[in-house]
Amino acid sequence: MFKKKIALLSLVSIISNFSLFTTNVLAYEIKENSKKIASTEVIKKDSSKNKKTSKAKKVITVAQNGNTHAKARDNLKMTYFGTDYQSTGIVAKPGEEFVVYVQAEENVPLPTIAFSQHEGFYSNWVRWYQLKPGKNVITVPEIYSNSWEKKTAKGGAVYLLNRYTKEEQGKAPVVTIEGGETFPLYNEGDDKEQFLKELKEYKKKLDEDPE
Repeated sequence: MFKKKIALLSLVSIISNFSLFTTNVLAYEIKENSKKIASTEVIKKDSSKNKKTSKAKKVITVAQNGNTHAKARDNLKMTYFGTDYQSTGIVAKPGEEFVVYVQAEENVPLPTIAFSQHEGFYSNWVRWYQLKPGKNVITVPEIYSNSWEKKTAKGGAVYLLNRYTKEEQGKAPVVTIEGGETFPLYNEGDDKEQFLKELKEYKKKLDEDPE
């Protein structure tokens, strides 16, 4: 929240130098893009037999905001403002197998999936894989190195990157991810009480089993 406030304050100072018309256009675009959050459907799989080996399954309709980082850099003149990473609410560990299905129109650019390492180096924290239509089988890469001074658990959040617009892709691609484990994810408009409940349950789970 603190970083968000700083970013907003910086944005105000930058766009104050634009004409009134340009400012209104940019403000409207930012507001509209903030609403275009990828829709996510969580499918709970039976994990009563073995919670350790249960896999998450999510169906995600990716957002089509275009290259938001480039827009911030070129239009707002803010190099570090904007991100194209769409959180999936899934965490993955090295060696796990992910099966990812992509439904999209023919001959259009497709999203990329990214596997991250939490508390990784700024230049070595993520690996990207270009998705293709239909079935994709990916083994989660190991980014963490035992040589790192700061020790941490291996693995991290999974993201989708879709730097394309409706004009480029037509109907928004639908990505089904099987693998990993879900964690609480809040998007604007979600039920806050339900999110807090899930967050507390998740913390309790981690306290009982940090690995």
